[in-house]
Amino acid sequence: IPHQLADGGARTDWDKWSGQFERVAEIFQARGSYEFEGCPREATIRTEGNMLWDALAKGVRIGIIASSDHGQTHEARAGVYVPASDGFTRRGILKALYDRRAFGATVQAALQVSVAGRALGEEVETEGAPSVKALVVAPAPIRRLEVVRDGAFVYSIEPNQARAEIMYSDVDLKPGASAYYYVRALIGENDIAWSSPVWVTRKQD
Repeated sequence: IPHQLADGGARTDWDKWSGQFERVAEIFQARGSYEFEGCPREATIRTEGNMLWDALAKGVRIGIIASSDHGQTHEARAGVYVPASDGFTRRGILKALYDRRAFGATVQAALQVSVAGRALGEEVETEGAPSVKALVVAPAPIRRLEVVRDGAFVYSIEPNQARAEIMYSDVDLKPGASAYYYVRALIGENDIAWSSPVWVTRKQD
């Protein structure tokens, strides 16, 4: 799992990304967030062009987790959705990570996200405008719940409560076009949660 994505000599070389073996990336750890330059809780040591948004812009199709590091237990978490058919076992958890059915959070939050009716991490085709649906449950008020499309925030709400839902239909994605989508939640004073992306191609009408 790529770690310290943009951190100096330890940074990830996205030009050598392996879609077979590198299925999720660590968006956040003790050093901070590697989401994009200028993001909340941004890592203080970073290399330009190596953040997660940079990788996604290059066509890297990778899911998202967060992870504690350097003994900071519970500073960050990786969550996965394991289908009942796979069983909540070590094998089932590893398969969910491989399938990118994953999310990351700096607090004990839960994200349920689907895009065009499909699960996190999937690559899908849709007949019409894709819809993004999300339910977030957190231990503190959710200040902002946002939809990201191709490195831009395209929709947001400010629920200011510990449970929030969002539904967004992207009528701007034209027939024949493709995009990735994920959901980000800003929680309490300083916490964040991120879903893995879903990659969508809208079929020609």
